[in-house]
Amino acid sequence: MPTLLQFLTLRNPDLDGLSRIKGTNTFNPAFDDIEGTRPWLDFTLDTILSCFGDILHQPLPATEFHFPHPIQTPFLRVVDENSVDGILLRWNHVIVNRALEIALASLVSRGFHSILWSWGSLSLAREDRRFRPDWAGILVEDMSTRQYHKNLIPGDTKIGSKFHSSYKDSIDDFEIGEFKKVLAQSAHYSRIAGSRYGYVISDEELLVFRRTKAMDPDVSIAASRPRRQQQEQQHQHGRGPSISSTASGVAATWSEPSNIAETTSGSRYTDDGNPDVNEQPLDIASIPWTQHGPQSLTVNLGLWFIHLLSALDNCLQESYPRIGGWEEAGQEGWRQVGSARVLSTLLPGALMAEDQ
Repeated sequence: MPTLLQFLTLRNPDLDGLSRIKGTNTFNPAFDDIEGTRPWLDFTLDTILSCFGDILHQPLPATEFHFPHPIQTPFLRVVDENSVDGILLRWNHVIVNRALEIALASLVSRGFHSILWSWGSLSLAREDRRFRPDWAGILVEDMSTRQYHKNLIPGDTKIGSKFHSSYKDSIDDFEIGEFKKVLAQSAHYSRIAGSRYGYVISDEELLVFRRTKAMDPDVSIAASRPRRQQQEQQHQHGRGPSISSTASGVAATWSEPSNIAETTSGSRYTDDGNPDVNEQPLDIASIPWTQHGPQSLTVNLGLWFIHLLSALDNCLQESYPRIGGWEEAGQEGWRQVGSARVLSTLLPGALMAEDQ
């Protein structure tokens, strides 16, 4: 019988990128610059298997899986971000969402919130609707008293001819600028969603990132910046409406949006959905689109994992314990960071979850 790991490591479709547009990525002056990047060392296949190997290796009836239909050849041609979105919806979205449903059937009892990978238009908006991310990891909850879902992890679609993680090490100033521009946009979406995590996905790779609060005095860099004009803050995303475009602890909480006046500082949000807080460089990891097979970290497996991380503990901290490591959990014994799995006695060779 097939396993969830086999399902999440299926080969992605081979894409035709010969007609991709080139040029610059759209940018909004309201986006604060990032403080740089650094490798996300514990976002690895070994970490994922350590956290969820019991779920990923469990044989299941083939009827449990929703295998996507092969994508017709004309729709494998990548031209712009919209064509990338079409491929993601037909292939990756089908796989990742079904895998989340299967896993969460076992994980909700550990304190995980129910989450699905959705398009950004279903997510809670704190500003102009045209200024939403392309993707949203939505909190599945009773919607009788609200119009939009809470966005636990925003994501943005780009095209490989205009953005790639390798740009960060480029000697070309233009490519370095495009790299910073795209991550500034994506980090902005994570800030206004109050999320620790975010990602950029293209026809060439998945880039995931984690935000970390700076260990500085509570003097905001953003608050000292000149106040932006209202028309800059309302600048559109550029593509129009979206989608055509534990750590420690068991349960996380997310607060509702704050009604903070736009005139308070350079940015409208502070720590909890409010980027008037200093941050460290983004932790980033990149997964190639073509990577596949159960011995590899694939785009779908990475998307599945980061959605689960955001559904367990999403608060911004100054440091994080090692994902997959173990920490004391009182009378329960030991709890694993990232999976919330509990053991009364540690196994030989178990990694501890000291801060990295």
